[in-house]
Amino acid sequence: MNIKTALKPFKRRLNAEAFLRATLSAGMIAAGVAIILGGVHILLPWLIPELWIFLIFAGVFAVSLGLFFLLAYRPSKRSLARRLDKLGLSERVETMLELEQSDAPVAKLQREDTVNRLQQVSPKSLRLRVSRIQSILCAVLLICAAALLFVPEINLFSRHDVINRLHQLLNDSEVEEDLHNDLSQIIDDLEDQLEDAENDRDYAEDLKDAQASIQERVDQEITKDEIGAALQEFEDLQELGEAIEEGNPSGVSSALNGLQELMEEDPAKQAAIADQIRDALKQSGTSPDDLLHQALQNMENGLRDPAKSLKGVLDLAEVEINTALRVQHAADMLGQQMEDALEDAKPSGSEGESQPSSSQEDSTGDASGDSTGDHTGEKLPGDNTGEGEDNMGGDGSGNENGVTDMKDVISDPFSGELVPYGDVYAAYMADFLQKAENGTLSPEVVAAMNAYLDSLRK
Repeated sequence: MNIKTALKPFKRRLNAEAFLRATLSAGMIAAGVAIILGGVHILLPWLIPELWIFLIFAGVFAVSLGLFFLLAYRPSKRSLARRLDKLGLSERVETMLELEQSDAPVAKLQREDTVNRLQQVSPKSLRLRVSRIQSILCAVLLICAAALLFVPEINLFSRHDVINRLHQLLNDSEVEEDLHNDLSQIIDDLEDQLEDAENDRDYAEDLKDAQASIQERVDQEITKDEIGAALQEFEDLQELGEAIEEGNPSGVSSALNGLQELMEEDPAKQAAIADQIRDALKQSGTSPDDLLHQALQNMENGLRDPAKSLKGVLDLAEVEINTALRVQHAADMLGQQMEDALEDAKPSGSEGESQPSSSQEDSTGDASGDSTGDHTGEKLPGDNTGEGEDNMGGDGSGNENGVTDMKDVISDPFSGELVPYGDVYAAYMADFLQKAENGTLSPEVVAAMNAYLDSLRK
């Protein structure tokens, strides 16, 4: 029997040992990786959205590691000889391998003696060196990894918190009824979609879709850019258009004062400016139901009515325009707050950051409605905090804070004469109530005017 044949049973034994050791080592590492990936899939499913992804990765990783460890643990002839000599062969096997190529008589006798001794040794006497601790640890890790297959995804975020937050923001806002109803429907639809979301990836996608719907609907409400740009096409209305586009209440007041001076110097301008307002509204493409559109339409109609004083028409126009800007500002802020709430509710790391709407590029602000830019610190109609009122224009006597008391001298909106405000309050109130009753004024303007007139009675 030659040396190779004599060593074959023992080498097969050590190959089995190498396979077991490689399997345990690769199994431990692959199971650990699988547990990590499985945990990520359960807690952060948008990173590993599909279970089969981590299963395939763990499987390929385990096979690759197994092959690596199998090559590393594969026994060599020298290691086999050392293991056999420890069975009581007194270094005969190592010596045999060293003299394997020798033709000396002594070497031949030594090889024959060693082969005879090997035939008397059972391969099973060569114990497999496999760590018991490693075996137990590998089994535990594999069981844990397998258990992850039956663990449902955990939504770390309450799906109802964001709905409650959106409803709260909407109910606290001062937007028009149509916008309120439309946004409320978007929130209700989102709630139904979140109930049907199977995992956090679907959850994040639903939030992203809701963001887009809210932004689209709010953008429809913001018409100051379109109307402002259309007004700027006409030289006489350029200043007013810029103020409207910027959402600047003091700019609107200044522009209307300039128009008043222009029309007082040249009465023929009154009809021409009315025509320009009409043409600008047509060019803007905005809906006649839009609050800002209505404010300018009422201004046009007032300029065409010879029974109305120019001052009275422009004072009312200022209130209506600034009220419309306030409503649009409120819609803009609500849209931003709702988009921010949805963004905050998204699981960390998910895609789809909200983009600012076009209206938000012109003004920014906090939840209280403060705005920045050219109109920092300006009050919009209906904001009675602070000193004075900006929403009624000037008082005709150079008082920049407007009417704050019944004794303030103003320009009578009907006669144009300078009189104490208390003398014309009743007539002004009656005219306002008549317009409110016949539907000439929108509910938002009525609310703003009521707040203003109530402040004068205090």
